[in-house]
Amino acid sequence: MVKLFSGIKILSTMAIKLRILFLEDAKLSIDLALKALEQEFDVESAMAESMPDFEAQLKIFNPDLVISAYSLPGYSGLDALKVANQFDPFFAINTK
Repeated sequence: MVKLFSGIKILSTMAIKLRILFLEDAKLSIDLALKALEQEFDVESAMAESMPDFEAQLKIFNPDLVISAYSLPGYSGLDALKVANQFDPFFAINTK
């Protein structure tokens, strides 16, 4: 049994399909995050490097979770958060 978040317990995290959209310009950051997440979850992921691509992926991929870099060329993770709020995924910003 695995304990997740505020006391929520589930029998197996591998039964959970987690759709993650990365807004990141550093592939190594994505690879490291996926390596850790795939040990506990069945992960399906997509990546966006630009704001137009990010907006398209939100519509097409329909993620459960967005993981974004804080600072990206031409926009920020906070800009992405405003866009993602229209689609209601859980949103995490990675600060370096």
